[in-house]
Amino acid sequence: MSIALRKVKEKIDSIENIRGIIDAMYTISTIKIKKAQEALHKARKYSDRINTLFRDLLPHIDRNIHPLLAQREPKNRCYIVITSDHGLCGAFNSNIIATAEREFSKLNKDEIFLICVGRAGRDYFHYKGYNVIGEYIRFFDELEYQHALEVAEVVMDLFMLFEMDQAIVIYNEFKSMIRQNVIVKQYLPLVMKPATAKVRSEMLFIPGRDEIVKHLVPQYLNVQMWEYLLESYAAEQAARMISMESAGKNAEDMIEKLRLSYNKIRQAEITSEIMDVIGGTNTLE
Repeated sequence: MSIALRKVKEKIDSIENIRGIIDAMYTISTIKIKKAQEALHKARKYSDRINTLFRDLLPHIDRNIHPLLAQREPKNRCYIVITSDHGLCGAFNSNIIATAEREFSKLNKDEIFLICVGRAGRDYFHYKGYNVIGEYIRFFDELEYQHALEVAEVVMDLFMLFEMDQAIVIYNEFKSMIRQNVIVKQYLPLVMKPATAKVRSEMLFIPGRDEIVKHLVPQYLNVQMWEYLLESYAAEQAARMISMESAGKNAEDMIEKLRLSYNKIRQAEITSEIMDVIGGTNTLE
């Protein structure tokens, strides 16, 4: 085998090895996203139920009954920015970071506190000199409800201690396998639109509306944070699947071109060898 052929063969082998890794990552993301979708469906369903209950209750309660409902002028803001720990997921992280930067550009830097979930956001905002007061890495290796409780508890404590006046979450929402939307949503103080339909005032609440709301507020916020993490996790896996699918197609195209090049070089070498044999025969005659 000539040097030229050997180099082409080495390139083909190298790309085929990479394609094997790409296929493995695609398969892993397929498995992970199925689990994430199942958990997300349950979280959305539960969240919708509590939302409905709150919309019925809000017109009849005093927001001062719970500190997490209290409205105040937002002087200091805490942003919970959810990114991934790993790359190879297209524009998943860059879209989040770009959206966050647009939000921050409206404010003074000293008014912003950051809680970063995910290595990509943590590394970027540390590098940019933002005040990162909390960071959570490797949550998505084995995502659990307890992880959401950890983040939610810190944010609620900061709000109730008047360390910040408003908490905002920035995350990727999973819409479909080919569509993820960056969402900017207020987390605290808790805001909900009252029910548009007439509330069933004859309903009896035991032990009472206020007591139910006091119990539901932190529970609802925990579930909301869990939903945000699941949304981001599912969106990340979908983005990685699309990215790996595209990379796989590119690898296949490169292999086909290299094989064509290999065959052309081989054909040229065989032709050259035949011509040498013919030339040698003519010389002998």
